[in-house]
Amino acid sequence: MLKNPKTFLSKFYLKKFVLLKMLCCKLEISNLQCFGLTSLGVEYKTSVMTKTREPRWHEAFVFRAIDWTTGVTVSVRDRLPLKMHFVGQVVISSAEIASLPGMITQRWFQLRDRGVAGQLTGAELELKVALVYTKANDQGLFETGTAAMELDHGAPDAGLADLLVGQEDETEEEVHARTKALLRREEQERETAAALAALKQGYYQVQIHIIEARDLKGENLSGTSDPYCQVEIMNVIKKTSTKYDTLGCVFDEILFFNFPNIGRHELREASIKVPSHISVYDKERVLKDNLIGIYQLDCLSVHAQPDHELYRQWIAVHDNLNSKDRGIQGFLLISVVVLGPGDALRVHDREAEVEQELAEATGEILPDANDQRITPPLVLVPPAIELKLQFLVVRVLRAEHLPAMDSGGLLIGAQGIDAFLQVVFAANAPCKSSVVTVKGRGNLAPDFYEELWLPVRIPTFSRHIGLSVWDRDLTSPNELVGVASHDFLHVPAARGVNDTTSTKVPESSQKVNLMLEDSDIDEDVGADEDLSEAAMREKLEFEEEHQRRQAAAPRWYNLYGPPLHGTNTKRKQLVSRHAELGSTYRGRILISMVRVETPLPEDGEKMHLKTMPAPEREHFERSTPKTVKYMLRGALYCGVELPRGSSSALIGGTPQVRVTISLGPYTISFESQEVGKDGSATFEQCLEHPSALDLPADLTQIPDIIVTLSRAVGGVAAATSRKEEFVSVSFARFRAEELFTHGFTAKCQWVVLREEIARRQTRHALERSQNAGVLLLRLGFGRVEMATRHPWINEADTSELFGPFRLPRVHREIRVHIFQARELESPAGVARVPSPAVNVYCCGQQKRTVVRQSTLAPLFYESLVFLTNVPSTDIVYTPEIVLQVQDSSTSSGVTGVLGELRLSLASAIRSVATAGSPKPRWYDLKRPRSRSSTSVRLLLAEQAEGGGSAGQLLVALQYIDHTGPTPPAVLRQPAPITPKYTEANLDIVALGVRHLKALSTLGVRRPHVEFELVGGYFVDGSSMKRTQSGLPSFSGSSKNANFLDRIVARVKFPVNTLYAPQLHIRVCDSTLGGLRKTTLASCIVDLSDKLPWSPTYRIEIAAGSGSPFRSPSKRRTISHKTNEEFPKGSKDIEDIPGDEEGVIDYLDEGQPEAETDYPLDDGIGIGDLSLPSVLYSHARVSSTKVLDDTDPAVIEQRRREEERRY
Repeated sequence: MLKNPKTFLSKFYLKKFVLLKMLCCKLEISNLQCFGLTSLGVEYKTSVMTKTREPRWHEAFVFRAIDWTTGVTVSVRDRLPLKMHFVGQVVISSAEIASLPGMITQRWFQLRDRGVAGQLTGAELELKVALVYTKANDQGLFETGTAAMELDHGAPDAGLADLLVGQEDETEEEVHARTKALLRREEQERETAAALAALKQGYYQVQIHIIEARDLKGENLSGTSDPYCQVEIMNVIKKTSTKYDTLGCVFDEILFFNFPNIGRHELREASIKVPSHISVYDKERVLKDNLIGIYQLDCLSVHAQPDHELYRQWIAVHDNLNSKDRGIQGFLLISVVVLGPGDALRVHDREAEVEQELAEATGEILPDANDQRITPPLVLVPPAIELKLQFLVVRVLRAEHLPAMDSGGLLIGAQGIDAFLQVVFAANAPCKSSVVTVKGRGNLAPDFYEELWLPVRIPTFSRHIGLSVWDRDLTSPNELVGVASHDFLHVPAARGVNDTTSTKVPESSQKVNLMLEDSDIDEDVGADEDLSEAAMREKLEFEEEHQRRQAAAPRWYNLYGPPLHGTNTKRKQLVSRHAELGSTYRGRILISMVRVETPLPEDGEKMHLKTMPAPEREHFERSTPKTVKYMLRGALYCGVELPRGSSSALIGGTPQVRVTISLGPYTISFESQEVGKDGSATFEQCLEHPSALDLPADLTQIPDIIVTLSRAVGGVAAATSRKEEFVSVSFARFRAEELFTHGFTAKCQWVVLREEIARRQTRHALERSQNAGVLLLRLGFGRVEMATRHPWINEADTSELFGPFRLPRVHREIRVHIFQARELESPAGVARVPSPAVNVYCCGQQKRTVVRQSTLAPLFYESLVFLTNVPSTDIVYTPEIVLQVQDSSTSSGVTGVLGELRLSLASAIRSVATAGSPKPRWYDLKRPRSRSSTSVRLLLAEQAEGGGSAGQLLVALQYIDHTGPTPPAVLRQPAPITPKYTEANLDIVALGVRHLKALSTLGVRRPHVEFELVGGYFVDGSSMKRTQSGLPSFSGSSKNANFLDRIVARVKFPVNTLYAPQLHIRVCDSTLGGLRKTTLASCIVDLSDKLPWSPTYRIEIAAGSGSPFRSPSKRRTISHKTNEEFPKGSKDIEDIPGDEEGVIDYLDEGQPEAETDYPLDDGIGIGDLSLPSVLYSHARVSSTKVLDDTDPAVIEQRRREEERRY
């Protein structure tokens, strides 16, 4: 029974208005159908479904119901060329739906003819109808009480009218569930940020498995289509085969996309600049192929999924580019896998999954609740995908500090910009704002105040929103000003359009209690406890509302790009599309974003543009981000490795360089200085911006601090003339929040500048032999109060700041010990093996090691000595040491550089002249810059710190300070650094190979395996060992050859495993009777953990069996990872108890024990400290006793020995 309306409405605070929602699903009639929905004079129409007997709409409509008699008439018509043919109608009243449980129903309704007692037509219509109450539509709340007074006369703070908009009547369970969902979303955001920061630079592979397509839209005259799928990822396009005359087909094709040397920058920006999307086309023989539907997802979203995959997921394709096509255009079943460095590919057992899904469908077993993977059911019907239409609303307010993109030529006053904003998200076409023209020479500020509405169908795997500001040109292509991005997961939801324009949210519980007192709640129903619970619930809602409004508040997006003039056109466009490569601040734009979850019917489902009304514009004008006063300060000491300019610039004299520091529109410039022949210049200048900087209080909205190095064009003659001109050639960028953490207490540091990429292939570009420059710079950024509290100089007296840099000075001997390199890579486009050598640059001096011919793992074992004159007060004033691994078979220069390493003197050890080499360390080599490449991946890898490794170099540094005013006449030669070797037996068993791939049409003929030793050598003097030619396996193919060969060789390995002996394995094929050899595959095996004297040496023995290479000459030892003793009287190694994992270690007789590897000189050179043998008991091998090294005196002695440093 339906309760009394007054009682029912009073209980739920309902006065007059409710919402009636309808979802049209399925219809069983023929030909062309069109819906008409009418209620209280409001009429809506669905989209037209063509050439189908079973149309599906999946569209929602909203009506207002005044009372229980309000009804909706749903009529179905068949659109003919000349008229509309009536098929049937359904009349639904609000009272009928209100009498149902939950006031919601989804069932089939029978269509009737017109009239009160219309006859049944035989057709049925599936509808989902619900009555939903929201306070946003309850005008009775605003007719009386405090809310009505505030609506009539206004209120100083947020009133009841603003507070009740969009608030639902929720139970405690619903509030608790919503709170948990909010916390879970915040946790997911933190995990996503951590996963993004943990992404590695390297090789990535994307696998797209197109499995099946169903219910595609018919594009041919016959009502069918010729579908094929096209996948585009980062400008790489691949297609499947074409299936003809069908609306559903099975592709079962896997498309592979390989991307070497990419990282988080490319994955994060993938959906913005080069979206990865899946398109379904209809093949045409003559005309252009028709787009059926498109779907877009982000590679980063897929990589964040469990096992880095989206497994067997149905997706619905839409055609948002065509205004005539509405709704779902078809379904695709796909699997997507994104694998990065170190990621494992999960192998699915499809037969077992089918059996499990069938068992779950029949109820034999229950599904696992802990399994988070989404697997579609095996039901042979069209997939049921619940898609909810939402809108991403981008409010474009205004822009500031934009440059004048239009030069104007000879016309006076023609300089300016014709600015417009473009938003790209998901599979939508670019949405553009109106064009606003502003004239001026710079710092232009156009006003937009528009709303861009982009449709979004939830759930979606697209996350990244692309924002770009353009300058419209009528006679040439539009010019890009700059780009920015935003994460869709961080866009707050708005329950209604007017919900985001409220002015303020109460922040105290007193306002909550005041609101409850003025409400219509019956006082005698609840007690004080109920009132407190209600107040806490309201307070929680208001706090959530406050956080949501803060997220929806306007924020500044900063734009970066190349310099405006003197750039290469192609590289200029490249830098403009990637903010990470930008060297120039190009302004900022004020934007607010919200996600409308329940759009109104008049909003439609297509992308559109709206102009902000005057009240809303005034509201956002008052919502500008708060600003505070900051101060920027810089102290420039000197510069090294500075570019001296081209030969034409040297005609007028020694070139000059100038350094500027900019933060948004604010700039401080140091006086220009001459560059010496060694590429160094001394500045010794400290500057501070003359006025305070008015910047946002939110540090994330402050522009980056950019340090720019410019050199004079034409040398000194041009620099001293009236037409002084400096052109930027390199730069460095710092995030404002990073500098703010240190304030004005940070120390000076060496800043390595990055080359201006847009200058390449122009007359201002750096030469091949020139570096971008390194500056000794101290930066300070913080509030004005912090700057006043920490002054650097007193009234232009720089002696206190630059005095330690000037005097005293010392003659410092720097020794660079180069041991070996590994994992080097051949230059791009070069098929031969390089011949590497190491060039070392130290304080303007250069020295080189001996060239090692044709190897990727050279052994140098050389020490290079440099004598310098540097400040003695702090080693930070000594320039960094640069080591470049170059290919000597090419001309000297950047093209032959295999890798680069920069080391500061802080990583060196201070020693005496008689000291030996300290313990070396492996360092990663940075990839060299490519001057001719325009690849985004390579350029981002160059600019990123640690962006990709080009190999490793084993190096040790030490320095010796010589007292006295004059340098020493003769420098003592360092001791040899060649490691000690010991003989051992290398036992190799080659069984066979499988699935070899031929590199020629002749196939694989006679494969064999070659073994080359790196870091050691064969005693017999041979360079390598090889197996016999393989015999075909049972399949009769040489691709699966069996060798069944064992090689036992006497070798010499270094005693210290730090020198990383490696075994290079190459699978080769011999043709033409052995005259031609081709390498089919190769790999490297690290032998450092396979040497019996290594601390990490382990042999895993299977249960019930011994070591495969066990011999009677082995003597029993203790595993390095266990403290168990061998029992006395044990005769067999199997009888000796090991650790829990059953791992036993042993040594060959005559091989060195661990203590013989301990260095007698640790690089300090003050003598050997004799320690008791118990100190090394953790490394000693003993068969009778395990010594304890927990003696406190021994521990203290070891600590002092390790800390013996000046």
